[in-house]
Amino acid sequence: MVPRRTFLAVLSATLAGCSSTLPSDSTTTTRSETTTTQSETTTTPSSSPSPTTTTEQPSADSEHPEPACDSRWVPTVQWSLDMETRAYQPTVQDGVVYAGGQGGTMYALEADTGKIRWQRPVALRFGSVPVVSGQTLTVVTNDRIVASDIATGDERWSVAPPGEYAIVPSRHDHERETVFFGASQRPTPETDPDPTYDRVYAVDRRTGDETWWVSISGDDGDDDYGDWAVPEAVVVDAGRVFVSTEQSELVVLDAEDGSILWRRCFSSNSSHAEQPVVAGRRVFQVVSGVGYVLDVETGAERWHAPGEFPPAVSGDTSYWVGHSTVVARDTADGSIRWRLQIPTEGCLRTPAVADGVLYVPTGCGSTNATVHAIDATEGCWLGSFELESRNATTPVVSGRSVYVGGLSGAGKLWSLSAAGVDDSS
Repeated sequence: MVPRRTFLAVLSATLAGCSSTLPSDSTTTTRSETTTTQSETTTTPSSSPSPTTTTEQPSADSEHPEPACDSRWVPTVQWSLDMETRAYQPTVQDGVVYAGGQGGTMYALEADTGKIRWQRPVALRFGSVPVVSGQTLTVVTNDRIVASDIATGDERWSVAPPGEYAIVPSRHDHERETVFFGASQRPTPETDPDPTYDRVYAVDRRTGDETWWVSISGDDGDDDYGDWAVPEAVVVDAGRVFVSTEQSELVVLDAEDGSILWRRCFSSNSSHAEQPVVAGRRVFQVVSGVGYVLDVETGAERWHAPGEFPPAVSGDTSYWVGHSTVVARDTADGSIRWRLQIPTEGCLRTPAVADGVLYVPTGCGSTNATVHAIDATEGCWLGSFELESRNATTPVVSGRSVYVGGLSGAGKLWSLSAAGVDDSS
């Protein structure tokens, strides 16, 4: 009998990806013959005109990105929490920061002061983001889904789904009565009598009782999608559950009953699909260095362009990062509004946008990570803050503060003053 963890370790090397041939139904728009490379090229479906592009290429030799704004972001550390090892991305809800890390402790903190409301021993799975739904806090550990009371941290219920590969949504309707999560493991008769490890579950947030589950394997006679799927990320928005998989797919479910509304396959290889981003009538999905923009109702492609991590989206603009470049694109057609190069020894990570400011973390390098602030409209550089860590989480902006965790080195969670905040008041 092969241990379950062994199968998880070799998962990416052994999975059979879905076919790159898309379903030939009315909901899929055929792409043009243009090939998208890592240059700043936007490709739209053949039925649409090519978008226009504008380029602003700053100097890479400056001490900071150029152009710089007239006003500057010089953040102060409002408070910080030493979490011993990696600090994961927090969640902020109703004036409380919920944060965990590799150190095995879950915290609830006053957002303004960092005062600890409660702390509980909970060993989060790597990169797990807490989800708040009503009065319930849900997290993923290495072997369970755990729900706690947000006021006290006391455990309400836990679920151990088949397999050891589970994830809860990173975005959730705060008032929804249901918690959603995916669970998977390579199916073998030796590991469990039930060979199905490609499920998305809906459970009651108060009790943990199962509402429904659905297999997303595509095992319906259609060989385009293979026989099983590994949920990689789950996002809940407007009555839909968006599930990206390790098989280069995006599967969209009805949140009420789990029925599959549509699915989209992006590659014949077993390519990692990043967390989807849903904004209005568009869903943004990054797969293997390409960002696809799809219609949220049908999955029809609108355009695609280079993208390494999920974009930040605000209004009619989406913000994409490459190795050292930030690009602002029109969400309707992908046309470039501005582009800013950020000199870094590492790489840029998933950004966040709020109140007209884009916050871009760096990582991957041998030096400390930095959070850069950029004017989201003009594309000029506002300032930066260096962390005591070589990697940074996606910043979370709430009110007057920016919260960011260190993923290596010092396992700290920082609360920084947001751009435009007058700290002297």
